[in-house]
Amino acid sequence: MKRVKKVIFLLLPAIAILFALSPLSTSAIAPNVDEIIQDFANANSSAGVLFKDLSAGKDYQANGSGSMTAASLYKLYVAQFLYYQKSKGALSFSNKEPLSQAAVDQWSENVADCKNDQACINAIWPSRPNAGTLVSVSDCLPKMVIYSDNICGKFYLDYGRSAGIYSYLSSQGYGGTSLAPGGLSTSPSDVAKLLTLVAQSKFVTASDSNEISGLLARQAHRNKIPAGVPSLSAANKTGEIHSASSPYSHDAAIIK
Repeated sequence: MKRVKKVIFLLLPAIAILFALSPLSTSAIAPNVDEIIQDFANANSSAGVLFKDLSAGKDYQANGSGSMTAASLYKLYVAQFLYYQKSKGALSFSNKEPLSQAAVDQWSENVADCKNDQACINAIWPSRPNAGTLVSVSDCLPKMVIYSDNICGKFYLDYGRSAGIYSYLSSQGYGGTSLAPGGLSTSPSDVAKLLTLVAQSKFVTASDSNEISGLLARQAHRNKIPAGVPSLSAANKTGEIHSASSPYSHDAAIIK
């Protein structure tokens, strides 16, 4: 019980929170998890929370289907689409393509995410890339997932937009998610659906599930859900919007 409470209340300063936990044994889950989540949501009116118990096949949620600003959680959907494109032979993960100017313009977002910490910035890109710098999906997936790199994220989001990602998301049943220009959005239930596919080795293929799960387990930003469950295995993806007027802070995790 204390572990579940700690996960939730560590996130109190956040404006919007998404998370999915799975698969713990039923006996490890607090009997009053519904109450804990509702108390949290009542104290944070714009929060969205979803706790999915895969062992029992049960969801606990508050505003779980509500759509909200996605922040960097959009990179999970981009990653799934990239694996889908690979599975049908439409994309080679080793093929090098030149970065666009729009992508490299996201450098300032990386600096903000790293809070101007040079070691953090250098861990993503040892030197600042330029328009025309060659990258591949294999280069970019670790950057996007582990470090939440915005340069690779933007580059492959734009690729997805031109290659059919909107129809793909619709076909997967992500009804609360939009990656259209002008406002990326998602919902706790959509993020939980995606992470459930990863946990059940159905992300695209079993091999793809293992690969993305391994990247999530190497997440560099561990101060949210993983900090609340230090004795358990956590594979997570964070998201931040750095705005004085409308800040957002997300985390989504698979807990074992």
